[in-house]
Amino acid sequence: MPLPRKKKAVEPKDTPVKGVVDHVVKQGNRNNTLVKGEVRVGISKGCTLNMGNYQSARMDFWMERVVEDSEHAINNAYADMGEELGSLIDEQVNELGIDLK
Repeated sequence: MPLPRKKKAVEPKDTPVKGVVDHVVKQGNRNNTLVKGEVRVGISKGCTLNMGNYQSARMDFWMERVVEDSEHAINNAYADMGEELGSLIDEQVNELGIDLK
């Protein structure tokens, strides 16, 4: 009787997200395991830019973290992620050469 074959480890691949624009991908597989006393928090931030001539560009970003399950840690995570996403949006806007002021 032959021995059972071991399955090869599969590397996580970017997976297109159904129902949204082609450039949006799910980044590999996420570890959903939380230990006692941890929570997952996330924040979304975006903006719509007027490009002129009746055209616009929309950017949306999502960030999440696993933090200690305390009000202080959760509030700090939201504040930090909000600042990071704001900076990321500013960088992207600057790359497009749009002056928001």
